[in-house]
Amino acid sequence: MSYSYRTMPKSTASVPGMKMLVGDTENLRVSFLPDIVYACRDGHELHLHIMTPVSADRDDDPRRWPVLVHIQGSAWMKQDLNNHVFDLKEIAAAGYLVVIVEYRDSSIAKLPAQVYDAKDAVRFVAEHIEELKGDVQRMYVSGDSSGGHIALLCWATWQRDLLDETGGSLPDIRAFIDLYGVCDLVTMAGEVSSIRHDTEDSPEGKALGGAPAVMKEEAARVNVLNYLDPGVKNAPLLIMHGNKDRLVPFAQSVMLYEACMKTGKDAGFWCVDNADHGGAVFYCLAVYKVILDFLAEH
Repeated sequence: MSYSYRTMPKSTASVPGMKMLVGDTENLRVSFLPDIVYACRDGHELHLHIMTPVSADRDDDPRRWPVLVHIQGSAWMKQDLNNHVFDLKEIAAAGYLVVIVEYRDSSIAKLPAQVYDAKDAVRFVAEHIEELKGDVQRMYVSGDSSGGHIALLCWATWQRDLLDETGGSLPDIRAFIDLYGVCDLVTMAGEVSSIRHDTEDSPEGKALGGAPAVMKEEAARVNVLNYLDPGVKNAPLLIMHGNKDRLVPFAQSVMLYEACMKTGKDAGFWCVDNADHGGAVFYCLAVYKVILDFLAEH
């Protein structure tokens, strides 16, 4: 006879000295589905890593999970999609379908190609939402570092027919999250950092195709602030950044939040004290609580 989790009877076997623990039937595990191809651009396959919540009653669970599409940071260079799997596992275990996005790196395509890729990845997820057991009515977008920059450009241009090569419909996104992301590639050079941001060989220079101060038009096109319009209603935004970040200066998020306040955006800003560019201090229980509370609120 075949049993489901619900119909399987408990064993009555016992032995003296056996101890009993009560299992948590509401606890969620996470299944991992790597390297799903969502597009091919410039001769390169682009992939998704997908983490799905799994309940004890996985076969009969009728739930459709809210979806967090996360754009993996990499200084716009070649990504390691495994880099934040364990950092984001906490979100998946809390009941979210987490999709990690690969974009074309800067050796293949310059900005804003990565924004096009991110939007197409969201389209792919929406088109396959049923088989992924996701809920298209509860979709969110996040990103860290350069992925935060891409997420911010998505946030600022979503449903506005801007920075979108494919065109066509996009699903509604309830809220966006920026984790220590870049805002303005030019002003990075004037802020305290452990690396150069103003040369042709800097991450910013490679992403633009030349030094940011020289590539003024290209830099302006991917400056998040240039898309903030008081007359446009954007989805809610959560900004989180460590004040000891050695790679993306903390002032980038300060500048972004100030601009959000001036243009009437629904934005919240959390400084993670003593946190570097991600890492153990940043990805702590307090940060997860803020993120999960923000997702639940929206």
